[in-house]
Amino acid sequence: MEIISIPQLRMGQLQQLAESSLEITKPIEALKPSWKVVSAAFEAFVTGMKKDSASSDKKTLDKTRDLLLSGFFFAVKAEEYHPYTVAAVMEKIDKLREIKRKGCPN
Repeated sequence: MEIISIPQLRMGQLQQLAESSLEITKPIEALKPSWKVVSAAFEAFVTGMKKDSASSDKKTLDKTRDLLLSGFFFAVKAEEYHPYTVAAVMEKIDKLREIKRKGCPN
């Protein structure tokens, strides 16, 4: 798997990207199992970013962040190719595509 690096993305922007993605995808029943996993990882990320509980293992945190972002962008890319016909799902995919466009230089 290729890791996508977004060095120009600030932590606040990364957090907003993740929060928006979780909010958009929460109502989609088919994504519930994956949503729970990503939500738990995001909570760990938010906790890790708080000054009082931040780990000093920056390399591990950076790698985890990069893996999560890479997974997100590849998942959105895969969903773009699925021939959805339900308008509500297509609207959510469009929103995710817009988030991806803003956060991914590729």
